[in-house]
Amino acid sequence: MTWLDDRQDYGEDRYLSIGALSQTAIIVVAHTDRNGKTPLISARRANRKERTLYHLNRSIDRRRP
Repeated sequence: MTWLDDRQDYGEDRYLSIGALSQTAIIVVAHTDRNGKTPLISARRANRKERTLYHLNRSIDRRRP
């Protein structure tokens, strides 16, 4: 799950992606697009709100045909 990080003006489009490294490790990664490459800006454990969002999105995806 990826969305545009528009919390402030970074001088470039930045994105946040949330995903699982394992069943218990959910992470958020900040990244951008530079000349067709995707450099990582930062990575951290997802907070409670982000973990909830991740699990809700996963349950919706599983119900789609």
